[in-house]
Amino acid sequence: MILLRLAFLYLVVVILMFFLNPRSFSFSSSGGSIDLGPILAALIFIPVGLFVLRLYYMDSVLKSFAKRNNFRWIEQSIAVLSGIERVPSFKGKFISFSSGVITGVFRNLTFTFFTRQYKEGGVLRWRERQMDTVLAIALPAQLPHIVINARANERARRSNLSTSFPDNYYFQFEGIYGDKYDVYTAPQSRIVTLQLFTPDVLAVLYGKLPTADIEIKGNKLWVVQRYGVLDDDLAKNMFAATSQFYEELEKQMKSARLDGSALALSVH
Repeated sequence: MILLRLAFLYLVVVILMFFLNPRSFSFSSSGGSIDLGPILAALIFIPVGLFVLRLYYMDSVLKSFAKRNNFRWIEQSIAVLSGIERVPSFKGKFISFSSGVITGVFRNLTFTFFTRQYKEGGVLRWRERQMDTVLAIALPAQLPHIVINARANERARRSNLSTSFPDNYYFQFEGIYGDKYDVYTAPQSRIVTLQLFTPDVLAVLYGKLPTADIEIKGNKLWVVQRYGVLDDDLAKNMFAATSQFYEELEKQMKSARLDGSALALSVH
């Protein structure tokens, strides 16, 4: 991987030399002179052009998805200013070249789709650029901070969880889904977490969104689909799966017998 970094650095130097002194890429031989400038320019600008076309295509399909479902399209700059791209405990930042976000309403709840970007790796390893898609939902309740980290989306046991929790915050669910997730919440919120994420809720969560991480804090729920770039198919699948998951979670929110300090419900 270090060799790849050196090769990339060499390519950057070559590109800079080309723009500073294009004549250095021409040479003569007995058969005439050869100008490598156009070839190098093509190698530079063709990938850039393909990348721009891909962004344009993503724009068109996502805007079409939003229009068909009567959702709203928000430009990237507005989304960044509003802070809707933040997920508290998982690494990643709003992708620089994102086309925008989609917002809408289902079951009287406001939701937002967006794509984030982050890097995996270390100083001596190639830092791979990864992307994930997030579906954020505004809840009709104030819930404690709960993080459910799916093990199915981890490569080489690397999690994208960026927050370090105390040891007594960690536990696992019981039953057949117990080894599928690492759960983090304050000790006083553990009972609340178990009341909300019953076996029925976990069955839908793992059945429909097995590689998604979940975070709840206050009146926000984030569903983080790791290694998934928002497109038309992913948006439809995540929307349908999250709707089923939330339907089960809402039942537990309504039936949970909790004191007001732990869960302030406004659902009826």
